[in-house]
Amino acid sequence: MLGGHEAIERILGAIPPGWTSHHFGTIAAGVQVIMDPRFRSTFGPAAVYCEPD
Repeated sequence: MLGGHEAIERILGAIPPGWTSHHFGTIAAGVQVIMDPRFRSTFGPAAVYCEPD
């Protein structure tokens, strides 16, 4: 997931196993991120998009 990790930890108590949490600066650092297509208008070509299963 991209950002929001503090909220997830507060709500769930911890980041669930199998989840990876990255700060929003991750894209700026050149790390490839995969997002829901609804974010395409915000992040443009900075990410890869796919529909959730």
